[in-house]
Amino acid sequence: MWQKFTEIPDGQLTNDNGQLTTDNGTTLPIGETGDQQPTTNDQQQTTDNNQQLTTNNQQPTIKKISDNPVFDFVIVPETKEIFYLTPDGKVFSAKTEKDLEISTQTINALNFIESSADNQKILAAFGDPRAPQWGIFDLVDKVWRPLPNDILNATWGKDNAQIIAVMQKNNNDSLISLDIAKTPPSEKVLIKDFQFKDLKLIYKQPLSLLMVEKPASIYKSRVWELNLDPKKLTITQLIQGENGLMMNWSKSREIVFQFKSPNDFHILDKNFGENTPLFFTTFPSKCDYSDITKTAYCFAPQDFPPEIVGLKLPDDYLQKRFYTIDDLYAVDMEKEEINKILTSGSGDFEPIDGKNPRYGDGKIYFVNQYDNYLYELAP
Repeated sequence: MWQKFTEIPDGQLTNDNGQLTTDNGTTLPIGETGDQQPTTNDQQQTTDNNQQLTTNNQQPTIKKISDNPVFDFVIVPETKEIFYLTPDGKVFSAKTEKDLEISTQTINALNFIESSADNQKILAAFGDPRAPQWGIFDLVDKVWRPLPNDILNATWGKDNAQIIAVMQKNNNDSLISLDIAKTPPSEKVLIKDFQFKDLKLIYKQPLSLLMVEKPASIYKSRVWELNLDPKKLTITQLIQGENGLMMNWSKSREIVFQFKSPNDFHILDKNFGENTPLFFTTFPSKCDYSDITKTAYCFAPQDFPPEIVGLKLPDDYLQKRFYTIDDLYAVDMEKEEINKILTSGSGDFEPIDGKNPRYGDGKIYFVNQYDNYLYELAP
């Protein structure tokens, strides 16, 4: 029987029928069937906390839409075009037929990308994660532009012409605002001696910077908010410290996905208030929120936490020491309803370890970590 948590299979591929296969060509086993088949809206499942869960009355359809493995992707709402980056940094536009190669330039060890608010530019870090190099890919001009070599950490600022970065200056770390509309980028020092380390940086309109310490199961990560008004530059601690803390904000910064070790997950509003009680646990990287539908979409492991001896969360998952088999849920934040869209590894559906789901034009796009290809799901 296919287990819902599994070690990473070596060299996974897909066959001509789109099924996941191993190096020797055998098809990966499909998960449990029978009582795990999706129910209709006339049938309801009762969760552990007696909350009612409805499921789609029609089977969703899933199709692979990338010709290559995907590191991450960007959806441009205005044109409905989907761009993706391969692990070696090549840029493609996903097409119905053959994908269009936008940039053939390769990048060594791509480890992070973030699209600008208007989805016209992509900020990327590559190389050694401890001392990365940074660049920007312009989806309009279709070119890479390097950023200064002394950047240690960075995020988009108020628009696609501003980068907020931690830069090494005279043996000190400084928080800098970069105007990348100028060549070379002009620099404005915000904080000369910036003491915070190992952060995830998130810009929040109109003028603040969220700073989240990177997660570890044995470390109490903290969260701060820095007011970037030059007349203030005040820092407020939002969370004092939680083991294994992971937090992702939606594009609009209206919704927050929060995980705490070992199995505590919440969907919060911008003030950290919980809107909808949940009966599933997952990681923030498996969720996204659509301002159009007012709905959060989350891939959630069917068993959480897994029964693995010596397991540390989220560390072992982030280091890809095991895979999950996920169900996909739609959480309506206004109606406070949860709809089960998909049971992966059941019936006709291959196992999915979902990553970076995004809503676009009535469909949900995601990367399946079993083969790292980009998929489209039509509910």
